[in-house]
Amino acid sequence: MQNNMLEFAVALSLVSAPSQNKIWENCKEYPPSVVYNDFLSTESRQCQGHIAQVYSGSPLQVSSSIMKACQRGGFGIVTFWDEQYPSFLREISRPPLVLYYRGTDVSTLNSNTIAMVGTRKSDTRSSSVAVKIASELAESGFTVVSGMAVGIDRQAHCGALDSGGATIGVLAHGIDKRYPYSNRDLYNRISESDHSLLLSEYPPGINAVNWTFARRNRIISGMSMGTVIVKAAQKSGALITARYACEQNREVFVCPGMAFDEEYEGCIRLIQAGATPVFDTSDIIDGLPGFWIRAQNHTDRKIEKHVKDKNTSVSTPRVIDGIPGQMVDILRKGDMEIDEIVRQLQLSSAEVNEALVMLELTSIIRREGNMIGIV
Repeated sequence: MQNNMLEFAVALSLVSAPSQNKIWENCKEYPPSVVYNDFLSTESRQCQGHIAQVYSGSPLQVSSSIMKACQRGGFGIVTFWDEQYPSFLREISRPPLVLYYRGTDVSTLNSNTIAMVGTRKSDTRSSSVAVKIASELAESGFTVVSGMAVGIDRQAHCGALDSGGATIGVLAHGIDKRYPYSNRDLYNRISESDHSLLLSEYPPGINAVNWTFARRNRIISGMSMGTVIVKAAQKSGALITARYACEQNREVFVCPGMAFDEEYEGCIRLIQAGATPVFDTSDIIDGLPGFWIRAQNHTDRKIEKHVKDKNTSVSTPRVIDGIPGQMVDILRKGDMEIDEIVRQLQLSSAEVNEALVMLELTSIIRREGNMIGIV
């Protein structure tokens, strides 16, 4: 975008009460200079309060200051009018008009993106699940998108990076801020990665406040084909991302977790509401609409092949790992009572019941009272 057009685009992203100015309707038809000059009243040309605390002046003056700050800091700017703008994000209601990024490969914004989010209070088990899923998605050619928080977000980003894949960290603050401090190493890893990006709708110098985290979540889900919830309690912020994904007509995938564990209550509620339970990474890839998969580079061919094989090959028995897999193996011999399953597997009742819930949710087993059998 030409420099003067970029200046108007940034200015539009800064104005106060943008939802009252019908900016988005006009942005689809007109360039930013026309929208700013012809469709904004004089009183509307004021910077939003959290921006004015850092930058002073009119939106155009502040826009110029922000562009200079980005140039000094090595940050890129993508606007709603640019071809590089994430195509999925363009489809949501009132998308951010400007995205600031740090990284070298802006084409990553339009790669095959999957969001992964969850609790900040991750444990060993949920962390390992997040790393496994993120690694396998990255190895299959997907870019893992998350929110740069501690816990599941961090594990998702690290899983993708450790496998040599791409990830996008969406920030709830200015593109220059390293928050939380414990993730400063992750900020640097993503910045230095060849195909990964840090992304924010906030310019350099802007601090996060409570509401910016919720606003960030709409970007995480909005730029992704689907959202995976790894672990979430009933009041987890990850559920905000899931709600945005539903509103944006995107797929929602959920790891069921432990039965009767309050830390997974949000996950169970999502499954009850119709989200797809995840017991293997293939559940995520299989659950994505094939026409969304875009072939843009060599890594995408892995996904193309998977979709083609899924649509044309004969059905093969699904491989089920872990305790659910052991349970299926013994149930192939015939129906069995739960107590007998516990004895044969030499596991606790809680572990067996958790596996039963997983298998029942995916219609692999049927339950008749205390008797369990394969469907």
